[in-house]
Amino acid sequence: MKIRHLLFLLLFLLPVPALAQTHGLSLGYGFGVLNPHQEFGKVQDDRSYNFLYFSYLHEKPLFEKAFLVIEPFLSYVHKPEDGLDLGFNLLFRYYLKVGDQSRLFGNLGIGAAYTSVDFKEQGTHFLFSPQVGIGFRWGRYSLETRLRHYSNADTAEPNRDVNALLLLLGIFF
Repeated sequence: MKIRHLLFLLLFLLPVPALAQTHGLSLGYGFGVLNPHQEFGKVQDDRSYNFLYFSYLHEKPLFEKAFLVIEPFLSYVHKPEDGLDLGFNLLFRYYLKVGDQSRLFGNLGIGAAYTSVDFKEQGTHFLFSPQVGIGFRWGRYSLETRLRHYSNADTAEPNRDVNALLLLLGIFF
């Protein structure tokens, strides 16, 4: 059953050329933050949480400063145990020009993922991820930070917070 779900996600995440106005790659690092009653970098039971994040994005203009971003991603989770997250994000991105080649931007979106990690805070491996972020883009490069909330959206028990801060470096082409 798990293989069938993974194959569905892989097919769903294939690039969609019709939506690709701008392409980009991001590499990042994430760690646990704002998890209830836990220290910085931790999740429940005082376990560390950190991961490497890789994504490919399609950015399509909605109007002059607003863009729709479709972002398939793959994460290697180092702690609390080795594992992989495979999913996608759908983001609304808004740019503010601050110079000839530089712009600030904000993201607001939702994602879905399959994780091989057995989070004690979640009763399933299928998770949803509302997120918000800010970034700076100069020319082809970007620096971004996002706050991501992993949740099973009350589809299983338990359904406690698994929150992370992502730091991303990106290149556009």
